[in-house]
Amino acid sequence: MKNINVTVKETGAEYTVDGNQVNLNTQSVVLLHVKREDIRSYTRQGNDLVLKLQNGDTVTIKNFFVVDEHGQHSDLVLMDDETGALWWLEGAGTDGAHYSLISDLSEVIATGGAGQSIAGWVMAGAALLGIAAMFAGTSNKDHHSSVSESDSDADSDSDSDSDTDADSDSDSDSDSDSDSDSDSDSDSDSDSDSDSDSDSDADSDADSDSDADSDSDTDTELPTAAQNIAVIDNVGPITGVLHSGDVTDDTTPEIKGTAEAGATITIYDGDTKLGSVVADENGNWSFTLPELSEGSHSLSATVTDKAGNVSERSPAFELTIDTTAPAASIPQVTDNVAEHTGQLQSGDLTNDATPTLNGTAEAGSTVTIYDGDTVLGTVVAGEDGRWSFTPASLEEGAHSLSTTVTDKAGNVSERSPAFELTVDTIVNRLAICR
Repeated sequence: MKNINVTVKETGAEYTVDGNQVNLNTQSVVLLHVKREDIRSYTRQGNDLVLKLQNGDTVTIKNFFVVDEHGQHSDLVLMDDETGALWWLEGAGTDGAHYSLISDLSEVIATGGAGQSIAGWVMAGAALLGIAAMFAGTSNKDHHSSVSESDSDADSDSDSDSDTDADSDSDSDSDSDSDSDSDSDSDSDSDSDSDSDSDSDADSDADSDSDADSDSDTDTELPTAAQNIAVIDNVGPITGVLHSGDVTDDTTPEIKGTAEAGATITIYDGDTKLGSVVADENGNWSFTLPELSEGSHSLSATVTDKAGNVSERSPAFELTIDTTAPAASIPQVTDNVAEHTGQLQSGDLTNDATPTLNGTAEAGSTVTIYDGDTVLGTVVAGEDGRWSFTPASLEEGAHSLSTTVTDKAGNVSERSPAFELTVDTIVNRLAICR
């Protein structure tokens, strides 16, 4: 229900609860905006007061029957919004429970100790309202009453909706959120933060600091820097885990690692923030980088825990983006079998079934040798860019040899022009006739 007003007796502090449960942390006066006849029954369950309304709602006031060391207890007052009458429920949860008409809540707040009487000011209030006769007949020992109201809906208020408050919306509180208190957040407590505890910080524990543990201090310990950082290449012929210092043709590689569960990992390229991600319950996190420009990049990460503490930067992961295809490598072919040896020209005939192919390419790149569309093998260019390759024995007949070059980033060159070669290893013998 809406608009349950709570006043703390010791301090006079006031707050409003919207919902069907009030959690009392100290002795208080609870004001319900309902008529006496709206309450069907009230019972004591442990230290809680449970009221059942005629419309089927149940209101629970937690810790209502807790008495402090000075004998101070909590009190329940009903307010008839139509007449303004205030009814104090004495002896709640007992067979002797009954209502007493009062004039002002301040007098309940001012008394409230066990055994103290409020009869004088109750009677004064009754006379003030001109309803002293009503005060005389307030006993309700059977805890039941019938519904009497002036609107046409099924609840106990004077509006046309189906809840028990005096506004026109469909929930039972007076604010614009969907919880059971009067503040503007979406939880069910009476503080102004967005968690479900009764303190005024933004975490879900019961202390008054801003961290997520259950003590009353503020967590200032720096979290551990991001661990097990890996960068993954998912593009081109060369994929998989990269190492710091590598070159890649993937302009949006994946970066992943581990950190404190629930922490926020912020990824940087140098001092430029690329984005952030939250570690899962196991501490794992993964982030796909936005498109990186051609050239060198220095990736790192920080970890921000739930208390807002920020770790040191992780060691830099150096990465070079290269999306430019390398130049093709035109092979030279050498005949190594007598009688005619040396460099061959495209279109030549050779008796060497395993001629040597060699050339130059980008240092560290991989040269793939083809015969037509058949791959004969690969070789890596040395630091000086030179490479050499001897194929397995070629069959008799024509062959069309070519190469491609794949650089360290995975970029592939175009095919080199074909080198046409015919292998002929059959020895022609001269026939001697007599």
